[in-house]
Amino acid sequence: MSQFSWTLLDDFGKRYEIGLYHGDRSKHVLIYVNKKPIVLDFSIKETKKYSFYIGHDYAR
Repeated sequence: MSQFSWTLLDDFGKRYEIGLYHGDRSKHVLIYVNKKPIVLDFSIKETKKYSFYIGHDYAR
């Protein structure tokens, strides 16, 4: 299991906890913000890009 997390602080002082998970066997990808899933993608075996909005910012 590969997992990474970080904190984003926007221009208004709001804090976002962002996490990324990629299963070793399943190859499923999960991206979550403040413990809420925002992206769930199944059986990802190659490089892929995801774009999503967080608060007022655009994350890529």
